Amino acid sequence: AVPGKDGKASYKSNDLTPGDYYYRDGTCSDGGLRGIYTDGTGVGAGSVAPIGSKTVIGIVFWVGDPTKGNHDNGTVFTDFGDPALKIEKSGCTHGLVVALQDASAGTQWQTTATDVGGWTNSNTSYGSIVAGYVATDAVNKLRGYNNTQAIREYNTFVGNNSPNLVLPVQTIDVWAASNPLPASSSGWYLPSTKELSLLCEQDVNNIYYNGSYGTGMRDIVNGAIRKIGSPAAAILSSSGYTLYWSSSEFISFSAAFTVRFSNGVVDAYNKDQTNGKVRAI
Repeated sequence: AVPGKDGKASYKSNDLTPGDYYYRDGTCSDGGLRGIYTDGTGVGAGSVAPIGSKTVIGIVFWVGDPTKGNHDNGTVFTDFGDPALKIEKSGCTHGLVVALQDASAGTQWQTTATDVGGWTNSNTSYGSIVAGYVATDAVNKLRGYNNTQAIREYNTFVGNNSPNLVLPVQTIDVWAASNPLPASSSGWYLPSTKELSLLCEQDVNNIYYNGSYGTGMRDIVNGAIRKIGSPAAAILSSSGYTLYWSSSEFISFSAAFTVRFSNGVVDAYNKDQTNGKVRAI
């Protein structure tokens, strides 16, 4: 152990862990992580190179069943997991993977803000994409697949040239056409606020009020990305001015939730902000 740091979790090479490489054939291999401390930092991440004969397409950042309802991180959930993922992709029960590069270096969520959640609530079978601030709200749940599927139906309804189009989802769908995933996966989607927060840092019970205020998971993932050595791989941004858009619409439909990857801060930003990056999971 490092002096002054308490161990939170330890791993063996054959465990599925954050920082592991995810390949186009649907397999994973060890990225070198051997432990995570209680402050969110990791030891050994990025110390093992990927398998040279395979094509890396993503990095594991959360291990668990994203379809499972029960979860206790200080707040007890019985509906923590993604209900749409459970129905449509029931085999996706091992964890979450992030793409190797941004689908967009900067875009608006919408050019003209509209009540996307209101439309989807009335016109799709998916759960609400709207989130508020409280601990039991959807802002603290895994909902990215659900949200993205609902938004895809909305985007089809308004059309590609509409000022109401949800641009991060359109951006991912265009990008994904050149970055295919195995059939055993969920397909690429825009993460929920909670999923973005997990990608930046550790699990906390209320990401808006408590925040993770750290970048331990971002650093573990970036360590693995640096080991790939491909010009197509780009680390998650640490710029203080950079926000990543989520698929979670704020209760005031003029805004959507973001996570700042310089410090893990969660906030709701006006949808017409142009500096939001897009990263698929």
